[in-house]
Amino acid sequence: MCDYGCIAPLGAWTGNNYKKLLQTAKQESRKIQEDEDYYEEKMNSPVNEIGSTAREFQRGDLNSAVVRGLLSGDKKCWLMARIQGCKAEDLENAGFRNPLKKR
Repeated sequence: MCDYGCIAPLGAWTGNNYKKLLQTAKQESRKIQEDEDYYEEKMNSPVNEIGSTAREFQRGDLNSAVVRGLLSGDKKCWLMARIQGCKAEDLENAGFRNPLKKR
């Protein structure tokens, strides 16, 4: 369900002590609910390798992060654009530099 924009990942914790992990998640949840500024900070933070914010992730919007990455010359975003069906020639004609091409 997470892949389809149903939730926004606002935290990730690992460990073997489930009681402690649940306590941490509950504390984080309360802080997010009570502090509007903290909530906005979390929603505007990147949550994946291509730089999608939690807000974009929740909407299922990958394109915003891909475009930002293309503008900055990010290899991962170039590959994501290609996977989504953009031709390298079209991207280059639109002004995006191919970061994988040797200059």
